[in-house]
Amino acid sequence: MIPAAGRAWRPVASLPLRRSHPAARLAAGLLAVLSALFWPPLALVPLACLLGACLWRSGWRPAGAASLLRAWLPVVLVVLVAHTVSAVDAAPLGRPTWLGLSRGVLALCRLALVIAAGALLLRLLPLPDLTVALTWWLRPLEPLGVDTGHLGVTLAVALGTAPRTHAEAARIRACLRLRRADPRRRRRGLHLRELLLVVPPVMEGLARRAETLPLALAGRLPAEPTRPPRLPWAQGLLLIAWAGTFVGLVLLA
Repeated sequence: MIPAAGRAWRPVASLPLRRSHPAARLAAGLLAVLSALFWPPLALVPLACLLGACLWRSGWRPAGAASLLRAWLPVVLVVLVAHTVSAVDAAPLGRPTWLGLSRGVLALCRLALVIAAGALLLRLLPLPDLTVALTWWLRPLEPLGVDTGHLGVTLAVALGTAPRTHAEAARIRACLRLRRADPRRRRRGLHLRELLLVVPPVMEGLARRAETLPLALAGRLPAEPTRPPRLPWAQGLLLIAWAGTFVGLVLLA
């Protein structure tokens, strides 16, 4: 999806947790995101150590990740400044306080942990494993009419269509800018007009793709959907313990 993100990883012989059940990996990633958002500050320390160790074993390159995140430094500064001058319970609005600065640092730490958990989840859940994980978790909804047999094909089509559609929209906008009398001139409302002009050709391309996909996939669909493997009881107990710890710390915070 994002080719430039490959610079943030180094090749490794084996990834951690790849032998665990895909459904357990997906649930652990979501629990890590929720824990980063809602746990008290002291509980974030062991979570950060766990995510850091998993990222390092997964081939994370700090230098490559830093180069990708350098463009977000202005946003980081805005978040710090906004929190520093908005702690109204410690000082009037607009006056910088150490309490506001600490809140800004905490907010950025939570965001960093969420990004780390998301990156690790994408690293450890390729499309086949993601399909198995979602099929396992959606299996109780099958009596209600939820079709999980073609879930893998649906995910593959969706993940392939999104970047292609985005690239097509960017190409059309570039053509519209080149057709202007002066491409460097920016008039009021022109940006919105260009966005509206992009919609019809993009929707037409999606409609044509929707018409051709059934014919292209007709002979590739499995005759019978494969059933996901059973979740080992040890991994299930570990997830239940993590979920219980999450709820307990949130209630105590």
